[in-house]
Amino acid sequence: MEFIEKQIRKFNDLQMEKPVAFFIFLLILTVVLGSFATNIEFSSDMMEQLPDDIDSMEAMDILYEDVGGSDRLLVLYELDLSEEGKPRDIRNNEVVETVYFLHSRLEDEPVIEEVKSVAQVFGDGDIPDNKEGVKNILSEVEGIEGFFNRQYTATLIEISANVPNDESSIESFTDDIEEHIDYVSGPSNLKGTVTGNAPIRVELFQFLQEDLLFTTGLAAVLIFIFIAILKRSLKWALPIFLPLLFGLSWTVGIITIIGIEITIATVFIGAMLLGMGVEYGAFLVERYTEEKPEKPTSKSVAEAVKNSVPFVGASITGSATTATAGFLTLLIATFPMIQDLGITLAVGIMNSLLSVLFIAPLLIYFIEFFTIKISGGDFHV
Repeated sequence: MEFIEKQIRKFNDLQMEKPVAFFIFLLILTVVLGSFATNIEFSSDMMEQLPDDIDSMEAMDILYEDVGGSDRLLVLYELDLSEEGKPRDIRNNEVVETVYFLHSRLEDEPVIEEVKSVAQVFGDGDIPDNKEGVKNILSEVEGIEGFFNRQYTATLIEISANVPNDESSIESFTDDIEEHIDYVSGPSNLKGTVTGNAPIRVELFQFLQEDLLFTTGLAAVLIFIFIAILKRSLKWALPIFLPLLFGLSWTVGIITIIGIEITIATVFIGAMLLGMGVEYGAFLVERYTEEKPEKPTSKSVAEAVKNSVPFVGASITGSATTATAGFLTLLIATFPMIQDLGITLAVGIMNSLLSVLFIAPLLIYFIEFFTIKISGGDFHV
């Protein structure tokens, strides 16, 4: 601990000699890492989160390499029976014509390998102009019941497609299918819905983005409010809270650089890191308020900071190091997403520590500077 305290003291002495230069450097570092953070990738592919060394996954990889991967989608057409005067049987000729038209359009899509539906029964497009005629033709086809539910209020169109395994391609493909459904006109009580692996991934992708922003934002607001209430001062809430944002920005930038994606395991890292890192800044500010002179000047504030940072810094460094060691044990986990979580939390805790050691002392110094200047005192940076 003495060694750590000594090194922190040396660095802090340099900080207080050139506070403006250090702060500008840290701002530039934050902007650079923040620019990487804006390119953070989200992954909704659960297959990527499974270990590769299990037999079933190895067999799946071989299958994809030999014959190519194929995504299976379903278009569900169902009737709204609440509308009066509209078809109440999915075998209605108008409904079948709609399915046939959509089936034909889907077959023209280059990434679609195969389409299956009741439309295949009417290969030449010769569909009877009444429901009974359609029912008679379908009754002669073995296994056709698999395309309908028992109440004959819904039917399926099965789509096999080879879509690139990235979120933008999957979203674009799903949007194309939905555009085809919207384009094809049919009875007003006929509703078409896309389901399957691809659209589920699109929904999950959107949820990941929304949850990351919402939980991080909510955590930030609540933490700042609680700090302000506990310290009874917005002035001293800032040097506790702002380093957390610096550290979070550094963390997201670093994990983007090393290629870690946001998954269902890492989506809540923002809230977690803000919550875990807040105590480091709180300890430092509390120590400074004990060292703070009654009539602060530039020299006395710098001395108070120099006395506070090494003493608290050594303790929180030990705490952050042990927490980091614990998180890094997740690297031996079987699932890749748990390994990514361990790395992310380890990087996040260390960045929370560094942001307090690097940013918080400077914020304290500048806050005292502006406080004294506003009150008409003399304070030189």
